[in-house]
Amino acid sequence: GKGKYVLLAGQAGHSVATEITRGYEDTLAPYVARGDIEIVMKQNHSAWSPEQALKTVEDALTRTGGHIDAILANNSGMARGAVQAITAAGLPHVFIAGADADAANINFVCEGKQSIEILKDIQPLARTAAETAKALLDGKMTAAPTTVAIAGKQVPTAAVRVEVVTADNVKPLLVDSGFLRADEIPACKSRLAAK
Repeated sequence: GKGKYVLLAGQAGHSVATEITRGYEDTLAPYVARGDIEIVMKQNHSAWSPEQALKTVEDALTRTGGHIDAILANNSGMARGAVQAITAAGLPHVFIAGADADAANINFVCEGKQSIEILKDIQPLARTAAETAKALLDGKMTAAPTTVAIAGKQVPTAAVRVEVVTADNVKPLLVDSGFLRADEIPACKSRLAAK
């Protein structure tokens, strides 16, 4: 809850990048207002580029004299760029979060180079989208279960659960579910052998 944060946003103008970043900012707002957290850099990245994210983190490290406490990335690729920059700088205790649960990032989580990944499993997302579209077509949906404020308007939203992936829950969340194969995440081998 304290320190210097970097926000790595996806493609400018992309609704997913905009909403993930808005979620970060809304969640951090009270901490920023109290002065506990300082967002030292927030940057969009063309095509969600890991290479651009690497350069953004390097720039943030230069601006802060090598002091960054947390990096929140909109996707796994940009988190990989952050891990690369932090590793090259020799900073062992920076909280890094990515999203998509790519195998490379899950290996980083098991190696301790990355703190967490967010699993947004495509099957529940696709199923919810299809069910919502069918309900709309059938005229059976009168209101979504939740709304989100976007540009000052309340927008109906069908929320789909996401999961925080840590080294401790890789096996049940990713391997047992079939999201990733054990051979794709060799850094997690000891975790996968545990019951």
